[in-house]
Amino acid sequence: MVLEKLRNQSGFTENEKNIADYILSHMKTVQRLTAEEMGRETLTSKSTVVRLCKKLGLWGYQELKKQILVEQALENNMKRKHEPPVIDGKSRYTDYLSALDWVYESAIGKMHEQLNHNIVKRVINQLNKMERIEFYSSGLGYAIGEATAHRYSTLGIESTAYSSINEVFLATNKSNPKTAAFVISLSGKNPSAINNAEMLKRYGIYVIGIVGAFSKEIEQHCDEVIHMMEGKLIPGTEHMTVVLSANYIFDFIFMGLLAKRYDKQMELYKKINSDYK
Repeated sequence: MVLEKLRNQSGFTENEKNIADYILSHMKTVQRLTAEEMGRETLTSKSTVVRLCKKLGLWGYQELKKQILVEQALENNMKRKHEPPVIDGKSRYTDYLSALDWVYESAIGKMHEQLNHNIVKRVINQLNKMERIEFYSSGLGYAIGEATAHRYSTLGIESTAYSSINEVFLATNKSNPKTAAFVISLSGKNPSAINNAEMLKRYGIYVIGIVGAFSKEIEQHCDEVIHMMEGKLIPGTEHMTVVLSANYIFDFIFMGLLAKRYDKQMELYKKINSDYK
């Protein structure tokens, strides 16, 4: 990128640095200047301007001006993408579409950046050994867990969502080491979720916390912890942000499990298809 090279000024002479500084400060003016005029404005010369263009990997000054226009447009576009759209009483239908696209792209981008991929890999490897996966939460978290349980069951793993702990069931299944449990806490500090994680851990269950920012206490009772996205994207979309980030985590893990169980899944699909013929 030419603009990046102009900013870094690596290997530039003092005269070339003066030209680079002028270009970055007067990008609109540059488009009207000839190479000779640029030399005068920067107290250098036309030959120094042309030499800088060559150093930037360009044929000449005209190509420099074109490249600056292109890169400026790209940078402005990227800035707009990172700015949250405004949704208010004056918003139109097209604004809703733009806002939703922005929320989805931002949520996925933020989750990809903040995920500890070593933790996700460990979770996938452990879950691939399991015969049963349980999901514990309440309210919106329970709805997320229930939907995820349906998806994971398509991998041939028994998956169930619960809103509370059944300690009798845990006690009778204590000898089964091939059970894992997700404890979902949107805030990270839900007392019920903390209690669930503590009890599950006590019965030898492999516990993964899918939690919000305030999660220090619940982390003490989990084998692994994956954090949902922190902060809100657009005012009023807090619940949407939570659902998107939680689903991103669960879908990411699902993709990993699908890849590891691919051959088994293909055999299962073939069997299902043959049964319907």
